[in-house]
Amino acid sequence: MAMNANRGAVEAFDHVAEALGHLPRSPENLRDAVDCRFELRDALFVLGEPARILALMEEARELAGELDDRRRLVEVLLYQSGSHWAFARNRPAMALAREALSLAEAADDDELSGVAHYRIASAALMMGDYRTAADSGLAGAELLRPVAGDLMRFGGLVQTFVGSFGAVALAELGRFDEAVTLGRAAFDTALAAKHAYSISVSCFGIGHALALRGDFEDAIRPLEEGLRQIEIHSVAAAMPWVAGRVAYVYARLGRLEDMAAAMDMALDPGASEFAPSMMHAFAFVWLARAALVAGRVDEARELAANARSQGGTAEPDEGVLAWAEWALVECARREGGQGAEVAGPLDGVSRAAEARGMRPLRAHVLATRAALGAKPPIAAEALELANALGMTPLAEEIRDLGL
Repeated sequence: MAMNANRGAVEAFDHVAEALGHLPRSPENLRDAVDCRFELRDALFVLGEPARILALMEEARELAGELDDRRRLVEVLLYQSGSHWAFARNRPAMALAREALSLAEAADDDELSGVAHYRIASAALMMGDYRTAADSGLAGAELLRPVAGDLMRFGGLVQTFVGSFGAVALAELGRFDEAVTLGRAAFDTALAAKHAYSISVSCFGIGHALALRGDFEDAIRPLEEGLRQIEIHSVAAAMPWVAGRVAYVYARLGRLEDMAAAMDMALDPGASEFAPSMMHAFAFVWLARAALVAGRVDEARELAANARSQGGTAEPDEGVLAWAEWALVECARREGGQGAEVAGPLDGVSRAAEARGMRPLRAHVLATRAALGAKPPIAAEALELANALGMTPLAEEIRDLGL
């Protein structure tokens, strides 16, 4: 796994599990049997093949219970949390992660506490709870800093994962300086380790922060490296996350042929077997924004509608839904939509942005209102917020309205 040969890792861990089944059920062998299933789960996850994971975690839970190993029982909770998350069941994922954090903190175990914060951050992010995701992202990254380049969990260096998810959440809140600092540290750690899956996950945190702020030249470098690692090492689990953001940045850089290729990657139905709502909803938002930049309004509308559909599960991601609705309003505006056709949906987006602290989305809502012909004070408010957040390209677009 450290050499990115995940298919070979699956075969090897399968042999390990089979061999351990023939050995006496000593504490040492039971510990190895539990750990083997954790490792096997990680390799399968990276390959985008989750079908066996739930059964593996049930086996690990039973073995850890027989062993009466409290640390491994906490790890089972964390892995079960991750399994629920992979299938967009974020509420049970969050409940298990919080239970694990409580047990880890009671045991004064910083390492397990840091891993639990990762699971909390990942579930919170998929629920659109960016404040919780940011808090746990920062806390987890700090707790795991001493083992940043060594601790492998969930298929990679878990400290880089929590930093990346935290960076996305911080960016959505408009805390860009913190987001870039956290995201870049995670990405640099992954690069230093030369670990493909860690690079592919950590690239979208720093890439998201830079792209959302509008630093497109800086954003494309980590995102392209992540995409390269995905293609070389078949780490399919991260494909939509990375390719969606890459497509948008390519569009902003005027690289439309590259944008189209990245879109195809993000939309590949065979890239992963994970729940589309977990893997694709935010990717669809970025793809819709890319299509808008390229002037492909019909395509943007379809992509935004897909984002709304994928995000509107039994446990909807309200943050993604808000972005999707904004993109749909932009599609209507660019085709001459006025009045109630756009005002009602835009009001809903505004309320969602306010409730979740999504200041960059709030800036885009104000810019859209200004472009629709709102009174000059709206344009002034939009410009003030864009400047305060450092969103230079958006500020320039607002100035170009001449209001």
